[in-house]
Amino acid sequence: MKCPSCQATLTESAASCPSCGFAYERIGEAFGRMPTLKGELSDMVGILSPRQAGKIRTEIKRFAREFPQLQFHAFLTSVSSDHPISTYAFWLFNGSGMCSHLQKGGLNFHTLLVIDVEHGRSNLSVGYGIEPFVADDDLRRALEAGQEALQAKDYGQAVVAIIEMIREVYHEKSARIPQTFGMRPKTRDDSAAF
Repeated sequence: MKCPSCQATLTESAASCPSCGFAYERIGEAFGRMPTLKGELSDMVGILSPRQAGKIRTEIKRFAREFPQLQFHAFLTSVSSDHPISTYAFWLFNGSGMCSHLQKGGLNFHTLLVIDVEHGRSNLSVGYGIEPFVADDDLRRALEAGQEALQAKDYGQAVVAIIEMIREVYHEKSARIPQTFGMRPKTRDDSAAF
């Protein structure tokens, strides 16, 4: 995980960032009371129509079918422009209770999308179990897929576009995993031998 303030690499057990001194405990002072996530989709500002929310839930279910080991959450809110959305997302990811105490370190396979509807900003955060496989550029690419809809204030379409692109990214990454670990993928010739 990266420090939301300076982007230095953090370990899960670090009390503060060794690079800039950022401390998680101080974030709550800026954002107040921790919101409660309501399942896989939380529309805290009530901006989505039932149809838009239904489309998003359909995409999240598709994501879950294709990646049953991963969990995806979308959170729509309004964040003060005084604070980077990455700091807010870090605070929410680590303090909202969306991850159980057993899903720590490399066992955290959550993806959190935060949309700041008031300022047209978005952020994708991933758990430690996903981080080794997904680069910041991959997350940016997924966010860019929803940028046009986000600027048009079509928040439902923005979320759907981002989910579609992060699914594509995860498919690309999962196809490369055997190579990453020095294995070669099975070919038709291999299967014919059995």
